[in-house]
Amino acid sequence: KPFLIPDAANFIKVWRALALKEGLEGLHFIGHTEKASNITTIMKMGFDAINIVRNGEYAHNKHLLKRILIPTILYKFFRKPLKISYALMIQYFVQNEEEESFVYPSIIPNWDHTPRSGRKGSIFHNSTPTLFEKHVKDVFLTISNKKENDKIVFLKSWNEWGEGNYMEPDIRFGKKYIEVLGSLREE
Repeated sequence: KPFLIPDAANFIKVWRALALKEGLEGLHFIGHTEKASNITTIMKMGFDAINIVRNGEYAHNKHLLKRILIPTILYKFFRKPLKISYALMIQYFVQNEEEESFVYPSIIPNWDHTPRSGRKGSIFHNSTPTLFEKHVKDVFLTISNKKENDKIVFLKSWNEWGEGNYMEPDIRFGKKYIEVLGSLREE
């Protein structure tokens, strides 16, 4: 998270020099953000690439906000968790910025932040292996025209059970999410 580093440019400069001094070819610094509007600022700090995770897209995208008006009203005024369809969210997880060689997209299998945040949490409900497969295909299509070294994708997350964001086997779907990802990786 670049904005948490007091002097990111100097931090990167020092670590690059240390890496070269120790015989490494260099370091590849990746800044993490949830907002596409931060990309230019982060790159100006000296980062080589950006990982964008769009699980908070509902807070930044006015087109999506229009589509979730009722859940937003329930969240803001009636203290209910923000409940959004995973099928809707996957339409916004990948956007034009991910086509840039230096922007690495994220795969998001599911999300339920209510165990940590209670009524202030958000939930992407009805995630299924079938919808997850569509999402992964969208991500892989986005990186398909990039150079091999730029075909980088992040997985959010393998085992964040406390945020309902995991790939590990569970009672409901068993190993299906892992199997979907494995089968698409081989294509």
